[in-house]
Amino acid sequence: MLKTIKMDLYRMFRSKSFYVTLFITFILVVVSVITIKIVLNNDNLKNIYDQGMDVSDSVIVGIGTGPMNVDSIELTLGDLFSSSVGGASLAVVAVIFAIIFVCSEHNSGYIKNVISRKGYRDYFTISKAICMAIYLLITLLGAAILIGISSSLLLDTFRLGNISEFASYFFTQYLLHFALVMLVIFLCNLSRNMAISMAVGICICSGMLALLTGLLDRLKLNIVFSNYLVTTNMKLLPIPYDATIYTRAILVSLVVTIVFGISSIILMRKQDVR
Repeated sequence: MLKTIKMDLYRMFRSKSFYVTLFITFILVVVSVITIKIVLNNDNLKNIYDQGMDVSDSVIVGIGTGPMNVDSIELTLGDLFSSSVGGASLAVVAVIFAIIFVCSEHNSGYIKNVISRKGYRDYFTISKAICMAIYLLITLLGAAILIGISSSLLLDTFRLGNISEFASYFFTQYLLHFALVMLVIFLCNLSRNMAISMAVGICICSGMLALLTGLLDRLKLNIVFSNYLVTTNMKLLPIPYDATIYTRAILVSLVVTIVFGISSIILMRKQDVR
């Protein structure tokens, strides 16, 4: 198993898509800080931004930035990080990399050469999960550091803020992003087609499932189905710690990770290699 993990880590760090997606992620982060700087310096843009933030909807669809009050006396690291991460824009990039990373093995015939190794069918999903866990850690940690550096240089009102609240938010978002990636790995193993996986993955990130659960919510069954979607929890997670919301988000992420992780392992055991 360790050899499989080392082999996948070597492939990941040697792949161009790894560095391209990281570069895109960090560019998105810097652009978000620059955008906030422009908004703060323009009253008309600030009013437009605030009006956009005031619009609330029970169903969140789309990819963008998370909510943030630009009229705050201080802009904290948590506020700026949630603005970048909460809109699922970074999740889309992570999903794209996961699909390229996993589907490339199905398309290249690489699996055929190693599938006969004992236990590889089980190790395949576990190894990919570990690689993506490392990728997400690098992505989110790098984004947080870059936000801190760029904000301290560009924004006069920037402060670090409450570090414990930021740590809780970072950890929970990490679990939610990892759960989303595990779902995508399952889709890749199921379809073994990069185009299909990419289309479905981006639709999930954009909140298309929320449209379906939004219809179920209208049935008044005393349960809000949208609250149990990974993407909804990702977008609605607040910086100030709320035990109910955070507990629900963590439980949703753990359930999705376990269910689709086990499903991927079972799927790989039963599938014929093409």
